[in-house]
Amino acid sequence: MKTNFSLLKRFISFENGMGNTQDGYQAMIRQYCETNGYSNYILSKIISFKYRRTTKFVLSALKAQRSTVLNWEDNIQTLIKTLKKDGYVVLKTKVPTKICDDLKKFAEDVKCLPSGMDDSEQNYIQYKKNEPKATTYNFRESELINNPIIQSLACDPKILETVTKYLKAPPILDLVAMWWSTCFKKEADARSAQLYHFDMDRLHWLKVFFYLTDVDKDTGAHCYISKSHRPGQKPKEIRKRGYARILDSDLKAYFPQENFKEIEGKTGTIIIGDTAAYHKGKPLVRDHRLVLEFEYTNSMFGAPTTQLAVDKPIPTLIDRKSLHPKMFEKYKIV
Repeated sequence: MKTNFSLLKRFISFENGMGNTQDGYQAMIRQYCETNGYSNYILSKIISFKYRRTTKFVLSALKAQRSTVLNWEDNIQTLIKTLKKDGYVVLKTKVPTKICDDLKKFAEDVKCLPSGMDDSEQNYIQYKKNEPKATTYNFRESELINNPIIQSLACDPKILETVTKYLKAPPILDLVAMWWSTCFKKEADARSAQLYHFDMDRLHWLKVFFYLTDVDKDTGAHCYISKSHRPGQKPKEIRKRGYARILDSDLKAYFPQENFKEIEGKTGTIIIGDTAAYHKGKPLVRDHRLVLEFEYTNSMFGAPTTQLAVDKPIPTLIDRKSLHPKMFEKYKIV
């Protein structure tokens, strides 16, 4: 009970404008593991109630808008139903080829950081497909969020409507990430998220993944364990390890084989996932993979973050921020 009170105290402090602390973040992770996810579930219920009117307003505004970059083909209620049931869904909607090509060209031209290197300027290099020096190459979020194509995708009304309905709260863009995965190592690299794990930076969130290259079983298929995102579904013996990477064999003792899924897809494939589910990227045995990822959350409570400047906002981004100021509270629009 002491830990429960400690988490609630830190959550209330955050809601009152005091910001995140490392202690509060660790309390959230600890309670998630001890309660099998129910601590996050209860605090998310509080957030949904607090922002219920704002949520209705945001949904009403988003429903009235059309996608400008995506030719939307999905029924949102069907997506929500699948997400609640399985934790992941692959969209019928695809990212147009021109957008994928432009983002791939951006990823070939902009410097990125090989995994295992310190985050210092001299370690950033241009990725060369035929000369991989690391398992992954990660791009600076500050450069990604200033890319107009990425801003357009992050502001897409149908993606935002889907996220809002699932979170039952106005969405906040918490993370923009993009990375190359290579066949530098054929075995799983824990540092590159190639062992099973669950994410836990926030209370409740959805991630949107965009395949910007063709992905199959040999080129980094995204793997997840169906239904493991729900509160009460993580085995006690595994939860005792805390926030850790887990071997396939350990999880196969608790989940049926049919729950282990691999998502392959052509360039432009869009995946939405509640990554409280156990998931990983499959190690590549050939070629390479480029993925763009957004994370939307119901609250920034959790891991401490640094505000990033957006000095090249597109009009749609400014419009979305006026719709719900918290949607881009992580980013300082200048």
